[in-house]
Amino acid sequence: AQKVLLVGESPLMEELVDKIAERPELGWKVIGFLREEGGAGMRKTPELGTISEVGRVAAEAHPDRIVVGLSERR
Repeated sequence: AQKVLLVGESPLMEELVDKIAERPELGWKVIGFLREEGGAGMRKTPELGTISEVGRVAAEAHPDRIVVGLSERR
């Protein structure tokens, strides 16, 4: 399975987690997400740290894909 790391907490990220779970034939597995500063978290996905820790988390987890979905544009 390809490991997917989510960065951010936009409302679409929860929907993405659900869609990936519905389609196991894609071979994707969400390994966790990186929380935005002051973010509330995601209910179905493990929190692996904050966005500022993306380098460390990527080095440790070796994701195949990183999907970015921030709740607001900066």
